[in-house]
Amino acid sequence: MDSTELVDKAAKHLKTQVELLGGDAAIAAGTILPEDLPEAHIRGDVNTPYRCIGGAVFSMQMAGFIKVGFVSSPIDLSVSAN
Repeated sequence: MDSTELVDKAAKHLKTQVELLGGDAAIAAGTILPEDLPEAHIRGDVNTPYRCIGGAVFSMQMAGFIKVGFVSSPIDLSVSAN
């Protein structure tokens, strides 16, 4: 999936979720607050280049998400790298 497809898919998902909350009218009326809007969570691991994570965050912002989080797992320091 390229970044254009990601933005399109994410924007459609966000639109569906906003409609379930009451739509643009509910946002304009203040019934839906920013903290009520869906969040996008980006997952990565130690092998994911940061530019890919940054690109995914940017794509979610372009899709309209105002809250974008990054979720990662810490490196297990007890395992030696070979």
